[in-house]
Amino acid sequence: MDESPRPYLIYLQGSEITTEAKPKHALPLQTWVIDKHLEEDTLRMTQPEHDRGLGAANTAAKFLCHRKDDPTGKPAFMRIYHQIPIMDTEYSDSVTRSSQACAGQDFTELSALIKLKELNCQVTPALLGYQHRKQGPGDIIPGGFSTCVVWDKVPGESLTPQYFWILTREARDTIRREFRQVFE
Repeated sequence: MDESPRPYLIYLQGSEITTEAKPKHALPLQTWVIDKHLEEDTLRMTQPEHDRGLGAANTAAKFLCHRKDDPTGKPAFMRIYHQIPIMDTEYSDSVTRSSQACAGQDFTELSALIKLKELNCQVTPALLGYQHRKQGPGDIIPGGFSTCVVWDKVPGESLTPQYFWILTREARDTIRREFRQVFE
């Protein structure tokens, strides 16, 4: 596996994405405008790695966005998980690339945000929308998965693993207690 810094989804800056209505989670149909590509983590795979069942090659890009119909332009975050070609097939014809298409995966981030929304958690960013779709004929893996997740941008620092582990033990324990309290 190769974690390449190559950004596959930077071209989405300025485009619009509509997240589906999810009545179960009280999420309306919404259109989002992508303002800025913030970061992207790419997991490239060779054919033998893929054949061993290590999942699909994919990229996960984080963007700053806003709701199209919001005159305030209140910012939100969006992450798009997008299937990409197996290494050395990036420039193959679309039939070859489409043969790599697989069903969407369960992404921990989306599962956690859904669960926290169901629990009415007030100490984490709110899930604002999501969608699962298959890539179209003009995309990099026709028929491959593409999952979009949108959540509220709140003040403060993102609780990344790097940030969490530089905190004092006392601060980490406080965060753990807050999360336990939500789930009890």
